[in-house]
Amino acid sequence: DDYCRDNYGHTNWGYLDTYSDKELLDKSKYDIEDGKVFCLLGDGEMQEGQVWESLMYVPKTDLKNLVCLIDWNKGQNDGWSEDFSSMYDNLRERISSFGWDCETIDGHDVNVISTKLAVESEKPRCIILNTMKGKGVSFMEDPSWHAKVPTEEQYEQAIKELGV
Repeated sequence: DDYCRDNYGHTNWGYLDTYSDKELLDKSKYDIEDGKVFCLLGDGEMQEGQVWESLMYVPKTDLKNLVCLIDWNKGQNDGWSEDFSSMYDNLRERISSFGWDCETIDGHDVNVISTKLAVESEKPRCIILNTMKGKGVSFMEDPSWHAKVPTEEQYEQAIKELGV
């Protein structure tokens, strides 16, 4: 339960300024030497104020074992993310300006992701994963597909398009 936290006030990573969450990131509490703590965010949820509060707060701490991954698929429930906020124009620069070691990579390349997750830094790390929602399935590569379940016919089409 300590590892599942959400974005609606239920002790998510947006509240890292509380004592209990700082303890959660303290690797000395666990049977690990060089452990990392990962936080996964979607680009739509980046519009939440508590996320930005955390992005500004974390570099002021000694939480160097934190790696934030942002799934930048550019879509959300109600359309393209860029239609709702200008922050996506320079997301990496904004996060870096707070003191994060931040970079944007191909979020579909497992080898690149694996390599970047292994990078050590004297700062907390933020990796923006440049992705496409539904990549490889023509009718899913659009925000209008967000949170839908395919019909049997759509499922068969998706499997065919993915070559599975």
